[in-house]
Amino acid sequence: MADLTGIHRRGHLDLDLLRGRSCWPMPVQYAEIALRRHLEVTGLDAVRLVGVQRADAATHVVAFEVTGRGEYTVEVATTRSQPHRLTCGAASAQPMPVHRATVHAR
Repeated sequence: MADLTGIHRRGHLDLDLLRGRSCWPMPVQYAEIALRRHLEVTGLDAVRLVGVQRADAATHVVAFEVTGRGEYTVEVATTRSQPHRLTCGAASAQPMPVHRATVHAR
């Protein structure tokens, strides 16, 4: 296993373990992760959220600036899965959000 403490102390993220910034809505979290993976950007402060727009009920367009790389938009389309028991203690099956991202340079 990688030395995560060292990675974080150097100001980088492990993209395989990144789950998103909990202060952002799920589609925005997914957009950041998709962009970071697409560009292979691990610097903690390398990606800055510029704005979010709702294109329609199921689609968000998220704008970012990436240090040294320019501006990008990520279109995130959200659908729902078939219902599943999401935890061991779940009383009933619930659908979960499924996101699909498309990255565009601006």
